[in-house]
Order: sequence, then C-alpha cells, then structure tokens
Amino acid sequence: MKISVLVPAYGTAAYIAETLQSALGQTVSDCEVIVINDGDPDTVPLEAAIAPYRDRIVYLSKPNGGLASARNFGLRKARGQYVALLDSDDIWEPDFLEHLLARMESNPQIGLVFPNATFFGSGGLVGKRYYELFPKPDFEAGQISLQRLLRREIYIFGSLLLRRESLDRVGSFDEGLRASEDFDMWLRLAKAGVHFSYVDEPLVRYRIRKTSLSADATGLYRSLCQVYRKVLTDESLTPGQREAAQAGLAQTEASIALFTGRRAVLEGDWAAAIRDLEESNRHFHTRKVAWIVALLRLWPGIFGTAARWYMRRRG
Repeated sequence: MKISVLVPAYGTAAYIAETLQSALGQTVSDCEVIVINDGDPDTVPLEAAIAPYRDRIVYLSKPNGGLASARNFGLRKARGQYVALLDSDDIWEPDFLEHLLARMESNPQIGLVFPNATFFGSGGLVGKRYYELFPKPDFEAGQISLQRLLRREIYIFGSLLLRRESLDRVGSFDEGLRASEDFDMWLRLAKAGVHFSYVDEPLVRYRIRKTSLSADATGLYRSLCQVYRKVLTDESLTPGQREAAQAGLAQTEASIALFTGRRAVLEGDWAAAIRDLEESNRHFHTRKVAWIVALLRLWPGIFGTAARWYMRRRG
C-alpha cells in the first residue's frame, strides 16, 4: 500500500460525502482511505452520509478523544508507506496526491510535503489562497527549521503528505492537546531533522464555517501556549531556539489578551477590557489600542457603548 489517507470525523456529516469523493477520486489509486468516527454524537447521519462509500473505505469508530487521538487511532491501522491528512469537511483537487507524491519521491530526504489551498464556504476569505494571508515558505532563506517555525515565519498548511518513517521517528500526535497538535508535530519533525517541501498550487479547498475547530481563535491560541510551554521544557534547545519559543509564547499570550479584551468590550465589561487590552499592548505597542484604553478610562460609558456598537456592526 502506497498511501494511507486519514479522515477524522466529528460534526461533519453534512460535508463528509464531498470530502470522500475527493479522496477516492484521486489520480493516484494505490491508497486506502480511513475514516475515524471520533465519538461523533451525530453518528447516525454520519454513517448515512458515508454509506455509499463503505465498500471503498476503512471505517473505524472510537470514543471521543479529539483530533490527535483520532489520527493516532487511524495511524495504528494504516498500512501505507506515506500518510496523508485530510479534514472531513475539506476537499482535495483530483491531483493532490499526485503532485505531493511526486515531490516526496524526488528526494528521499523529504519527509513532509504541503500545498497551497483556496478558502471556500462562507465569510470574507472565500476565494483567497492560504498563502495570501500567512507567511509563504521561502526555501531560499534556508530549510524550514525549528527556530523559523517557532517564530511563525512559516506556516504549514495542515492537509499534507508525510513519510511514515518520519512519523515513526518522532512518535504519535500529542493527545494532551485539543488543538495545535499539528503545530506540535511539525516542531518535533523539524527538530528531528526532517526536511519539508512545498508545492505552490492550491490543491485543497479549505472550508470556512463558524462551527469548525479553527473558528475558535481564543481556544487555538491557548493550545498554542501549551505547545510553546512544552517546547520550553526541552533542555536540549539551542539559545536561539529557546529565545524563539519564549518570543512565540509572549506573542500568543498577548493575542489571547487582545481577543479577551475585545470580548469584554462587546460584553460591556469596561474594567476587564482595559486590563486585557493594556496587557496585550505591552507586547504589540499599537497606538490604536493605546487610544482605546485611554478613552475607556476617561469615558467608559460613552466610548465603550460606541465601540461595542461598532464592533458588533463589523461582526
């Protein structure tokens, strides 16, 4: 078996049929598609949605444990030389595996290949490409290193292809993380010396929806803090790597404070808004936030109400 495709499923019964069609319609045929039901409370509609594909997929079911747990469960059953990750609401272009596999097999040192993607679904990002918004890989600046990842100079798009032996070198996904388990994995792969590669074609359609895990910005930032703190327990870090991890943690904590400060404005809690926005601005040092804090201190009722109205209008 050449490739094992892991598709964890939770709360995506309305979308998973499209996802499976895209996985089963690849130009590379030597692959198995493994769907992992991660204790989905909507198992009945999920199983109805995948019923037309049951003779072409491997279907597994387990108690809910989160994305890392589901992927690890699928990995234990996977037979492929390579492992591909696919979220159960996203869609691959027909040549996704073909392009990534060709890049992987062009160089035995490459252990991970990732593509560009196009946003679809709902919201203002629809039609944009992932690397229009996030730092694009620049291999002229050097191989993707642990230090560059920690500084968030490069983002790895999560639907990708991995060499199974690279995964075996660093171990399974960290089930203690409810999110950012992929970032944690990329850091461990980079530290182990695994080479990354990038295909600059939008080979994935990445669905935007309000109920997706990635829509919870504060939760994602909290899980990122967990990852940074985990990294900082590693005594083998170089001084540059440790500095990058400390800087990443500080920026992430400041981002949480910014989000909670904005939420406090929306809720009319002016004292909490001032506290959190001030904490955020100790890191970001923006005039806009400084002015907001000053105006909230002077005229909390008038300015706070106006700011809340403006923020609600903008969504």
